[in-house]
Amino acid sequence: MGVLLLFLFGGCVSGPEPYTSDHASLIFESGGVYLSLSPERDIQLAAALTGNIGFAPEDLMGLLEQTERVDAIFFPRNDGSLDFHVLMRGSYPRLFAVLGLKKDPLWNKKSGQSYTWWEQEETGLQIFFAGRDLVGLSRGGIEDLLCRLTSPPRQDIPPTAKKRLEGRPLGLYASKPTAVEGASNLFRHIETFWMSFDNTAGEEEVYFINAEYLLTEPRIARSLYFMLRLELLTGLRQRDAGLDLRELMRDDPVEVSRKRVVLKDYPVSLDRLTWFFSTVFPLAAPVLD
Repeated sequence: MGVLLLFLFGGCVSGPEPYTSDHASLIFESGGVYLSLSPERDIQLAAALTGNIGFAPEDLMGLLEQTERVDAIFFPRNDGSLDFHVLMRGSYPRLFAVLGLKKDPLWNKKSGQSYTWWEQEETGLQIFFAGRDLVGLSRGGIEDLLCRLTSPPRQDIPPTAKKRLEGRPLGLYASKPTAVEGASNLFRHIETFWMSFDNTAGEEEVYFINAEYLLTEPRIARSLYFMLRLELLTGLRQRDAGLDLRELMRDDPVEVSRKRVVLKDYPVSLDRLTWFFSTVFPLAAPVLD
C-alpha cells in the first residue's frame, strides 16, 4: 500500500449520498470515542490521530491533504484492536490519488444489496467512495456505516458538546465509553466526556487542551481529580524542569465540582500525545498506539 497510484472511479460511485451533512450525528454511538479532526488546520495532528486505521503513512498523508474534515467513532477492544467508522469530507478529484485498489491483489471488491466497497485482506480495512467529496472507512462493519448514511441519526452528540468542539483542530466526545483492560477503574465511571485542542497561542506544535468529565458520583470525581492533578503537574515539570511545583499547584490546571472534573488550557506538545491520552483518557489511547 506504500505507493500512491491513480485510481479512476468517476461514474463508479459505490456509496450513498448522506442523509444529513452533519456526519457526527450519523456515526456517533454511546460506548465509543468520537473524534472530529480538521486536517486543513493541522495535518500533523490529524495524521497522528488517524495513523492506526490501516493506511501506510504516505498514503494517509496523501488522503488527508485533500480532506477538509474527519468524523470518526472508535471502539477500542481488550485485545488491543480497534473497530471504527470514519467519514472524510474533502475535494477528491476524478483521478483519485489514494490507492491502486484495482491493481493490488490484497484489495478485493465487495458488493452488498445496493452498494460496493473495497476490503483489504490483511488489515480488514474497508473503504467506499460517495461522489467526489466523501470517503468512508470502516473496520468491523462497512455495511452498518453505509446503512447509517441513509437513515435518520440513531443517537446524537448534545448541542452544547458540539459547540465546544466546533472549529478546533481536534475534538473528542464520549457517552458511557467502554472501558478497556489496563485503564484505571476511575475511568469506568464516566457518564460523558469532551475534550478540545487549540493552538491559538501560536506556539508551534503545542496544543492547549480543555476537557470535562461527568462522573457517576462526587467521590469518584474527587479521586479522579487528585490522580489527574498529580500526573499533569508532574508532566509540566518534566516538560520544563525550571517550573516550581508550588507555583504550579497555585495555578491548578484541574478543577472539581461535585461530579464534574474540568481541565483548563493544559499545554501538550505533539510528541507527548501518547503520554497525555494514556494519562487523562486511556480509553482513547489505543487510537495512537
